Amino acid sequence: MKTNILLYITFILLLSMGCENFLDESPVDSITDRTAITDRESAESVIAALYELYPGRPAFILAAMSDEQNDVPGDSEFTLNAVQPTTGGITGAWSQSWELIYTANNIVQEIPRVVELTLEAKNQYVAEAKTMCALQYLVYLIPLWGDVPWTESTDIEVLRKISRIPKNEVLNNIISDLLEAELHLPDEYDTEAKTRTRITRGAAKAILARAYLYQENWQGAENKATEVINNRLYELQTNYEDVFTPNSKESIFELWSNVFTNEGVAQNFFPESLDGRYAYAPTVKIQNAFEPGDLRKATALNTDDNGLVYIFKYRDITASGDFQEKKELRLAEMYLIRAEARARQNKLTEAQEDLNIIRNRAGLPNTSASNQNDLLLAIEQERFVELCFEGHRWADLIRTKRVDAVMSEFNPNWNPRAKLLPLPQTELDLNPNLRPQNPGY
Repeated sequence: MKTNILLYITFILLLSMGCENFLDESPVDSITDRTAITDRESAESVIAALYELYPGRPAFILAAMSDEQNDVPGDSEFTLNAVQPTTGGITGAWSQSWELIYTANNIVQEIPRVVELTLEAKNQYVAEAKTMCALQYLVYLIPLWGDVPWTESTDIEVLRKISRIPKNEVLNNIISDLLEAELHLPDEYDTEAKTRTRITRGAAKAILARAYLYQENWQGAENKATEVINNRLYELQTNYEDVFTPNSKESIFELWSNVFTNEGVAQNFFPESLDGRYAYAPTVKIQNAFEPGDLRKATALNTDDNGLVYIFKYRDITASGDFQEKKELRLAEMYLIRAEARARQNKLTEAQEDLNIIRNRAGLPNTSASNQNDLLLAIEQERFVELCFEGHRWADLIRTKRVDAVMSEFNPNWNPRAKLLPLPQTELDLNPNLRPQNPGY
C-alpha cells in the first residue's frame, strides 16, 4: 500500500505548507490543480496518499476542548474558551480537512477514466474515497463547526464560492455515500499484508452505525452495529491492552503509522522524563473516572518516577512501533453504539447486555442502571473510559446535546459559544458565502 506514495505525499505537503504549522494557508489558495491519475500506478499512489492525509491536527483540538484532555500548561485558547476566528489552530484544522476532501473528490472524478483498472478496482477506489471523506466530515468537520459546506467538485472557482449547508443535510449525504460504498468495498483485508489500515465493507458499516447515531436513527444504528458485531473478522480482545496492538482482532480500521502524519504522537503525551514533550495531559476528571478494579486504567494512563500522570495508549515515541497506530474504528464502539440505540428505543434488557459485555471485559460487574435515563448516562460514562483519548468524547457531548451541562460543571471558564469553533477569518474573507459566522464570534 505504501509503495510509490512518496512523490504524491510530498506534493500534498507542499500544498498544505506543513502540518506542524497547522496549515496556515487557505485550502483553496494552496490547491493549484487536480492531480493527474492516468494509470494503475498513479491511481494506487493517490489512494495511498488519501489515507496519509487523515487525521491531522484536528484530533488534538477535539481532545483539548473536552473534559478528558488538557493542553499543558493549560492556557491555550481552546482550554480557556478564548478561541477567535484568527486563532491559528482552527485555520490549520479547517485546511487539513479540506485537503483530504479535495483529494477524495479528485479520486471520485478521475479514477473511472483510468483504462488500466478493472471496473471492480475503479468501484473499490471510489468507494474508499467516499468512505474516507464521510469519516472526515463525521469525526472532525461536523463536531467542530456544525453546518459546513458539502462539495463533490474539484473546480477551484466553484470551491471559492462554496456555501455551508445544515449539518443534517451533510449527514444525509454521508449516509447516502456510505450505503453506496459498502456495496463495492472488499469484505477481507489485503490478502498479503493482512493489515487493517485500509477501508473495508466492515468499516463502512461501522461508520454508518455512527452516522445513524448522529442522525438519531436508532434502529439504523442498531442494525448496522449488529452487522459489524456479527462479522467473523472482528472479536473483542480478552485483554484490553491487546486491543492497541497492530491489526488486533478488535480493530476495524486503524491509521497508518507513518512519518508524514503520525510521527511523535506519543511524544505529545509522554513526560520529559521519558523523552516526550508532555504537550497534552489527562484531566483529573478522566483520571478519577475509572471505577475501582477497572483493568483499562493501566492501559490508558501511566505515571512517571516524578508522579506525573500521562496518556499511555500511544507508546512508541519514534512512530515506528506496535502502539502507534490509532484505532479509528473498533468493535467495542459497536457494542456501545448498539447499547445506546437500544436504550433509546426502550430495549433496556438488550442495552444492558451490550453494556455489560464491555464492562465485564474490563473486570467490572454488571451495570446497576435499570431505567432509560440512568442507562443512557451509564453508557455515556462507559464510552468516556472505554474510548478515552481515541477522539470520541467531544463528538459524544455535541451529538447528545450534553456539552453545556458537562462542560460547565467541568470548566469554570465555559462559554456556550464554545460548542462550535468559529470559521477561520481568512476563509470568511476569501469567501463571504461561508457566512454567517458561528454564534458568539
